[in-house]
Amino acid sequence: MKWIWRISAVLLGAALLCYGFVLFAFRQALSKADFPKATPQMEAIKEHVEAMKRLALSGAFPVRNYDNSSVGSVAVEAELVDLRRDIEVFESMHGRLPLDFAELASVKFPPDWNRRLTRYAKECRMVMLSVDSCILNCDSWTPPNSGDLSSLVHSFDPRTGRFYKVQDHVLLYVPPPTMPPASPAKQKHQ
Repeated sequence: MKWIWRISAVLLGAALLCYGFVLFAFRQALSKADFPKATPQMEAIKEHVEAMKRLALSGAFPVRNYDNSSVGSVAVEAELVDLRRDIEVFESMHGRLPLDFAELASVKFPPDWNRRLTRYAKECRMVMLSVDSCILNCDSWTPPNSGDLSSLVHSFDPRTGRFYKVQDHVLLYVPPPTMPPASPAKQKHQ
């Protein structure tokens, strides 16, 4: 029985030695690689990215905060997160949320996304609350009348998107974007 452990230890040691050799060879090849010098176009893009980074760190862009804590229906929640991502892609292109699934489908998504959007149009619901806020659902929820819907929305955290369980249905609240607080670096300079 001891010989099995010894052989296993020798094989493991040999495997680690081979892995180390491959890693060393890869690092050597990478250190000798001749990467092209930055072109003026690359420098211009770098400057633009740095400027955008400074703006983002200073809190110049509105953001949505999300708490993806589960309410116990992981499969439905995953579907809602995918749908939210597709809606946010639309919003980044048009500056607003889509009004319905037909409008969302007008975006030139990859073919597998389009198949998923077709399924969402049949199974899911987007309840628009404002130009930049909605409720998403993919488990046959029927929204209540406007008064009850308003009460429901007022029970949500207005600044944080999250899953809510309402009458055995999973809803994903997409809040309006808010301006983030300034970063500590910006606060120091003020």
